[in-house]
Amino acid sequence: EGNFMDMLETWSIPICGSVIAQELVARVLAAKNVSIARNGTLIGGGLYLLVGLMPVYLGLVGGQLIPSVEDSEQIVPLLAREHLHSLLFIIFAGALISAILSTVDSALLACGALLSHNLILPLMPDLSPSRKLIYTRATVVTCGILAYFFALKAGRIYDLIETASSFGTSGVFVVMVMGLFTKIGGPASAIATLIVGLISFVIGEYAIPDYNYSFITSLACAVTTFLLASAWTRRMPGQHSPA
Repeated sequence: EGNFMDMLETWSIPICGSVIAQELVARVLAAKNVSIARNGTLIGGGLYLLVGLMPVYLGLVGGQLIPSVEDSEQIVPLLAREHLHSLLFIIFAGALISAILSTVDSALLACGALLSHNLILPLMPDLSPSRKLIYTRATVVTCGILAYFFALKAGRIYDLIETASSFGTSGVFVVMVMGLFTKIGGPASAIATLIVGLISFVIGEYAIPDYNYSFITSLACAVTTFLLASAWTRRMPGQHSPA
């Protein structure tokens, strides 16, 4: 049972977290029709799989080529240093650092934009353009500070990726799936689901020692919250689920 739960936790984080990734959402929203959105997503997923298999292959063969590696996360840079010319290794290292910085930059900008436009602006709709810009910049800086402390806490790059894919994404995933494929729920259900999903993950991840199933627990809490909140709002006078 423990092995099954571990496997479920391990697989659910990248799958559910990637469904709501900014790359996928941006590709779908930028498409001018349904066909382009579907084909663009499938082609992009295929390219992600193709490119992603390259470091996986290097990691699999790296242990045979360099058997004395102490840190497994250093296998790709060590392979490049051992088998590439010095100039090519410099280019490789520069490209790797550029890719990391570009990803971090995009994530911070996306997070700051989402917070400022979806949280701050609805609460303060009369802000001037200059004030909106200030609040957007402040959210980006705040997200950067939080990311810095997360980086200090993590011991491996994998831990950072896992945290980025799981932190608060369970509620968003449930709301998106329910909104796309069902006709139940509404704004109150969505807000309650987002809050409960985030809080349950934080409690499981940081408040309970040695608890290894924080994400699937937060998923279960998010689904339960959405269903209960939807049923409650349907019972209220004058409240109807969106058609």
